[in-house]
Amino acid sequence: MNAAWIQLALLAGVAQVVAASEPAAMRMGRAALAGGLWEVAAHHFESCASDPGLPESVRAEATLRLTESLIREQRPREALELLDQPVVATHSETIFWKGVALAASAKTREAIELLLPVADDTHQPHRVEAALTVANLQLSLDDADAALSTLERFAANATPADARRASLQRLELLVDLQRAADASALMQSLAADPEIPSAVLAWNDGRLLAAAGSPAEAAAKLRPLLDSGSRLPARLQDRVATDLADAIIAASQAQDAAGFLIGWIDKHPRSPELGRWFARLARAMPESPAADDPAVEALERWTQRETLRDPVLLGADDGGAAAVWPRKSTNDAIAGHALLCQAMHSLRSDSPVSLARPRALFRRAWLESPGTDWSIEALGRLARLEFQSGDLPKALLLLDVLRTSAADPDTRADAAFLTGEAAFLQGDFASAKSSFEEAAAHMTGQRTRAAGLNAAMAALLQTPGSSTIGSEDPAVIADLMLERARSINEPAARRQALDEFMRQHPDHPRIDEARLAAAEAALAGAQRDIPYARIQLAGIGPQSADAMPATRLELLQLRIEQMSGDDEAAIAKARAFIERHPGNDGTAGAMMILGQALFRRGDYNEARLVLEKLAATDADPSRAQTAWLLAARAATLVPTKSSRQEALGLFDKALAVPGPVAPVARLEKARLMIDLDQLAAAESFLREWFASLDPADPMHVAAGLLLAEAIYARGNSRPASLDDALAIHDALLPKARDKPALLHRIQYLRGRTLEQMPDPQNPAAKRERDALIAYHSVLEPETPPGEWHYFELCGFRALALLEKAERWQAAVECARKIASFQGPRATEAAERASQLELEHMIWED
Repeated sequence: MNAAWIQLALLAGVAQVVAASEPAAMRMGRAALAGGLWEVAAHHFESCASDPGLPESVRAEATLRLTESLIREQRPREALELLDQPVVATHSETIFWKGVALAASAKTREAIELLLPVADDTHQPHRVEAALTVANLQLSLDDADAALSTLERFAANATPADARRASLQRLELLVDLQRAADASALMQSLAADPEIPSAVLAWNDGRLLAAAGSPAEAAAKLRPLLDSGSRLPARLQDRVATDLADAIIAASQAQDAAGFLIGWIDKHPRSPELGRWFARLARAMPESPAADDPAVEALERWTQRETLRDPVLLGADDGGAAAVWPRKSTNDAIAGHALLCQAMHSLRSDSPVSLARPRALFRRAWLESPGTDWSIEALGRLARLEFQSGDLPKALLLLDVLRTSAADPDTRADAAFLTGEAAFLQGDFASAKSSFEEAAAHMTGQRTRAAGLNAAMAALLQTPGSSTIGSEDPAVIADLMLERARSINEPAARRQALDEFMRQHPDHPRIDEARLAAAEAALAGAQRDIPYARIQLAGIGPQSADAMPATRLELLQLRIEQMSGDDEAAIAKARAFIERHPGNDGTAGAMMILGQALFRRGDYNEARLVLEKLAATDADPSRAQTAWLLAARAATLVPTKSSRQEALGLFDKALAVPGPVAPVARLEKARLMIDLDQLAAAESFLREWFASLDPADPMHVAAGLLLAEAIYARGNSRPASLDDALAIHDALLPKARDKPALLHRIQYLRGRTLEQMPDPQNPAAKRERDALIAYHSVLEPETPPGEWHYFELCGFRALALLEKAERWQAAVECARKIASFQGPRATEAAERASQLELEHMIWED
């Protein structure tokens, strides 16, 4: 389910009266909540809620605000546990927040059941949010009629402003559903309301024109809405831009669409709509663009928007060698989405011989910006690419990462579905059934049916010898028959079952999938049937072939030509292919296959030689760099000291080639040089010194800080050292309570350590929540600090985390807070607050 509902549900809150006698933690929690600092707010409210000495009314209020903070922080299960406590059992807001928490926990129907009475009760403080949330939840269940009914019923018994808001949402939904008559009638009634901007109605009118098959007229209607004189609300500008791009493309004006999108993206580089715009740009680009094509030039320009991450070692802020060890990162959205666009276009236009370029681009977008939406999308596409290419073990590894790192339930469901397919193809029907059921639990509509269908088929195949499909639906029977055939392990039996499917269902929409699977089955068994495989491939229609992964088709054709089904055959036939076709586009792909097969067979030295030759001659820098990396790894597995030493030189050659793995290679080598040589000695010395000092000794703190820094610097190679570093920082913290300079420095070091540590609740993420609490704590006193350096380092680091998470309103409040202390960087903070307001159209009410 898309998470947009929760943003809608929490757009407005009930103003709270703050008592002068309220605990300080409660006041700081409210301030953090108002500023969008959910984790900081939760930290303070938790402190209040756990204080048994406070009056019950204050504890109840603190518990509810803690609940709200946790929900906003996407921790609904913890919120639900709090809402079951007796202290909030009779509070008027409890039902609302319980409903929202249930929705965030994917318990959609239970949430609707709780929130509907709130939406219908005119005395409820969160009635508006409840009604709009219910409508969105009903939409997530594909029940558009129920959503429309909820909005209509609410609008009939609401204030004019709330009724207007609900009616506009109804209008958008009717247009989405292409119910032109109902939408037009509602637009006519809304046109008489002077409070509704005519631009909003014009936008919906343009969308109706596009849905009716008049894209040119739709574009003419939508284009003026993006002019500066239009009364279009700022929140709709990006959506109008997306609809306009769709209309221009539908009107067969791809070049015009590309030009518009390039200009709009340049003007709005941080928009949440970037992903949609780049997807449309990929569609608008010619299949084989010239080098000076504006879209090609724009993508190259955007992907070069690399910035330097902060230095890895703590000492970088104090000068020294660590300051010259930066890490490159594609950490702005426009660069990440541009990488995805390049990869998607490559899938459509590149030679089918190899998918090295799109694979490298997807991998780069994933590795360089972990945790971002484009990184998660790149990881998903990379997993699917490996799956479609037939490398199931690699696909399963990537999917496992995706299922644990993605926050969006839809993404996790897609990963679970693909994991089920991979398990299916491997014959592990129990795992397939479990994965399909997991996917079905988070999917809606036809996707739920597909997942449930596959789960049922997996359950069926767990019973050997069963021939009963167990359904009367012809479409279900056909789908089950195909999937059952594809899942058979023995190639001859799989081919026979696929032949039977193709005979019974010659017009099935997935007939070409069956042909491809049958060709693979013909080559997989002991008795390879090359003519049969050729016939099946020849029968695949051009449209289906274009939609299939080029790598999979090309590798299958190579296997047909080379008569290879295992590593030994692959090695021999790949060598023959290379000899017969020197300089051919497929030679590099065949060399890569040869090197990988030799590596798998354990011929590491020979694999290294093949991969080195490939890397030195390949015109594709991404593949060349990958070959250098694989050659280096092969060299490390040759059991001689000289080979391991030579591996370092091969890593250097990988770093010298421009390509996506350079930042990773640079990080690894630098980390090894520091961690394995200088820092080990430094840690040993500092441990001995620190242990010998009396805690009252003035040098105890200094030695502890240095020891923690040395331990922290080894965290990449020995993650447990981060726990040691944090433990030292925590032990030193009580000594700094009355020493602002020391307190600020320790909180800064604690924050930097926490940023590198895995989150116990989600090992794929880092403890950025706790880091933000540490940084923000120095900003909470009302009096100016006695020290500025680490104070402002903390403040700006908190600001950076908020910007990284794209929490713009909270970032503005943080920047203002830094500026309010009038420190050395106050002007910088104030300018940053103003810049964020302008970039993201954040205005004070």
